[in-house]
Amino acid sequence: RQHPEEVIPGLLSFRYAENSGAAFGMLSGMRLLNGLLTLTLLIVLFAFICHHRKHAGMWYSGLTVIGGGISHLYDRLLGKNIIDFIRLDFIDFPIFNFADICICVGTVLLALFYLKADSDSRREKA
Repeated sequence: RQHPEEVIPGLLSFRYAENSGAAFGMLSGMRLLNGLLTLTLLIVLFAFICHHRKHAGMWYSGLTVIGGGISHLYDRLLGKNIIDFIRLDFIDFPIFNFADICICVGTVLLALFYLKADSDSRREKA
């Protein structure tokens, strides 16, 4: 269970790791605080994307972040640590999981769609 399983030699492997904190192990061991922060951010993000629901890109990217957040919240509510298993062998980077990918990619896309919508809105007003 602790030995990495190579998926693509030199690039990608699976390795079991538990994380009791948030991103990069921040706030380790503070499960209740992490759970409350996650729940609060999910509610704020959902309100934000509902406000911008006419922008499909913001809606779908926001839902991607929310899906990853719900996955982590579920584990925290069950009193479990987050299970990380994806390891990039070609760089020194923390082990992560699919929910982390959803949160990161969704956040970047959400920011890009927001900037585009804001730019379009400014053009319309000018």
